[in-house]
Amino acid sequence: MGLVFVLLLAGCGSGRGPAPVRLVIWMYPVITDPQADTAYWDEVEKGFAKATPAVSR
Repeated sequence: MGLVFVLLLAGCGSGRGPAPVRLVIWMYPVITDPQADTAYWDEVEKGFAKATPAVSR
């Protein structure tokens, strides 16, 4: 039992950090004016980038 626990811990300690994750966001046009819609989603992207600085783009 103890050996199994040690092997499990050894597998968790690889030191490589979390695996990369690909995040895909589909932006549905919620505003009928194309310029206003683009401006809205640009602000959403900027807000996400500010809230999650560790996420690479």
